[in-house]
Amino acid sequence: LRNGVAMPPLSKNKEDSAGMALVRSWINSLSPGFDRDPNTPGIGQTISFPSIANAVTTDPPISLQATASSGLTISYVVESGPATVIGNTLTLTGNAGYVVLLATQAGNASYNPAPSFRQKFFVAPPGHINGTGLSGEYFNNIDLPNPITTRLDSQVKFYWGSYSPVNTMQYGSYSVRWRGEIEPPFDGVYTFSTNSDDGIRLWVNGQLLIDQWQNQSLAEFSNTISLTALQRVDIQLEYFESSAYSEVELLWSHNQIAREVIPKAFLYPGNVIFPIDLLEFEAYSLGDRIAIDWTVNPNPQASLFVVEKSVDGLAFTEIDQQPYQEQQVI
Repeated sequence: LRNGVAMPPLSKNKEDSAGMALVRSWINSLSPGFDRDPNTPGIGQTISFPSIANAVTTDPPISLQATASSGLTISYVVESGPATVIGNTLTLTGNAGYVVLLATQAGNASYNPAPSFRQKFFVAPPGHINGTGLSGEYFNNIDLPNPITTRLDSQVKFYWGSYSPVNTMQYGSYSVRWRGEIEPPFDGVYTFSTNSDDGIRLWVNGQLLIDQWQNQSLAEFSNTISLTALQRVDIQLEYFESSAYSEVELLWSHNQIAREVIPKAFLYPGNVIFPIDLLEFEAYSLGDRIAIDWTVNPNPQASLFVVEKSVDGLAFTEIDQQPYQEQQVI
């Protein structure tokens, strides 16, 4: 008997393939806790676990979809956070916070235990923590005038090395300004940190937290600020590169958040002016009115046009706003 299961009888013929098949079947029937002969290596296995999207406190139970390459059943444990798990069903408790979930597969007589796999996601109140990132303005110099392009960056975690972030930018002498809003999930003191090579400046809620606008090798700087849960505040990060290697990161931590690069869900681009790719433009008289007709390439980040007029080309006054579309006449 092994684990209370009797081994099937075998013939004395060592070439009895049917008997050996019975033995293999018997071994595979043993419980996952069966101790394999240490002199007989088992088969390796891995776990695949699709990412779990951030959730809302009112969401229904989530069906977990991890699989083992062996085909054996996955076990789950909630290591921390506002959730419980039974089988492959994860149920949220109704509170906000990070959920850390562990998936394991212990192996059996044929397979070694699989390396465990962790997933982390945030559970937010309805209508909160659903950001898309920050607006990034990219400049072909280190002084931040006249951006050559503006784009939406989901987070600030870039390793450009000896290259420039945009093909049209010159290598080794450029700058970037990221700005928008940040939504803290909890009350309390937050530590904001930057890693950069070269210069860096960070404002949060109007306070200059980090001011290291200088040539430097990769360096980390930190400062703290108290924020109120679910109240968005302005954030602005400025960075320049003037040497042979480029790297920049924006991180935070809190007594309920392990140090991490700030995820996009907490970042919002706010109202940002994006340069347009103008294909055609025409203005013509309609009696006592002027009609403007333009065609542009689509920009999925833009939501509306702001039309301004100026007498001298210096001072502009807004005269209209229109939904952003490829063709427009006003």
